[in-house]
Amino acid sequence: MSLSLVSPHVCKFYNKSTFSMSKELIKLKIKELLSERNSILLPKFLDEPEFKDLATGNQTWYLLTKKGEESNIQILANVSVDCIDAFNELRHSQEIAIGPTTEFFSAIEGYTNRLPIATKIQVYKTPHWMPSLVVKGKHF
Repeated sequence: MSLSLVSPHVCKFYNKSTFSMSKELIKLKIKELLSERNSILLPKFLDEPEFKDLATGNQTWYLLTKKGEESNIQILANVSVDCIDAFNELRHSQEIAIGPTTEFFSAIEGYTNRLPIATKIQVYKTPHWMPSLVVKGKHF
């Protein structure tokens, strides 16, 4: 599976009208961490203690299909709504881009998941996982 960008409308929980200091701090931390590297595996953000303190919660970030249906594809778990909104706001402003990567790359980075890999964005009957990579966007 090659890196192709996930279109801006496919992620659940985006609410651009809500202001939250926590969300703004998370956005700053995302940009700070990404400025040090060309790309970061999405779950690796939670390995950073300051980010984890800001972003941990009880939500799971799922992709939506182009039709807006829940796909049952998990891209990040145990995060807050502010964390999900922060990533989505940065994506919508094209400061970052998020796309799928390979399970092999994810394993090299030290992250695996017990869920089956989603090979495409569609509705799955059971939970699946899509290893995702965050890269600098054109307005970074």
